[in-house]
Amino acid sequence: SPFQLCAFWSGALNYQSIHHLFPSVSQYHYPEIAPIIRNVCKKYDVKFNHIPTFTEAFAAHIRQLYHMSMPPKDYQEKILKKKIN
Repeated sequence: SPFQLCAFWSGALNYQSIHHLFPSVSQYHYPEIAPIIRNVCKKYDVKFNHIPTFTEAFAAHIRQLYHMSMPPKDYQEKILKKKIN
């Protein structure tokens, strides 16, 4: 599937949160683990970050790079204030 191809070419970056929970588990098991983690997060009202498409994930990555390139003062004024409000 296109999703599996994306996982392969990105080094399973679309399962990064799963990797951080289970760093010694092979990335080939992440697709089976992800729904379990999603359900547990939902049960305990814990936010589970998920970006459904490659295009959205790539755009989020570029945004993050842009934000991290900002001087700290600008980042605080422009980005953190938006997240708080």
